[in-house]
Amino acid sequence: MKKLDKLFNEFCKQKGYCPAVVKSRIRLPKIVMIRYKFYSLAKTNGHSLRLIGEVVGNRSHCAVIHGIKTLNDLIDTNYHGIK
Repeated sequence: MKKLDKLFNEFCKQKGYCPAVVKSRIRLPKIVMIRYKFYSLAKTNGHSLRLIGEVVGNRSHCAVIHGIKTLNDLIDTNYHGIK
């Protein structure tokens, strides 16, 4: 879990967001998109859905699945809000 925590903190820092804000229940689209991007990155690196959810504000594995699916759908439709 420490490895994933470190990855999360570095990811947030690189994107210019405080990890505590990304972990919070804030539903601003920019924050939500950062979460979704991290879910996808962590899953691609082989981490479990449960562990990813725990690191990002104690969310369920279902929230992680939804985030990854939503991000992929947005990418497939060439949504321009993804940076």
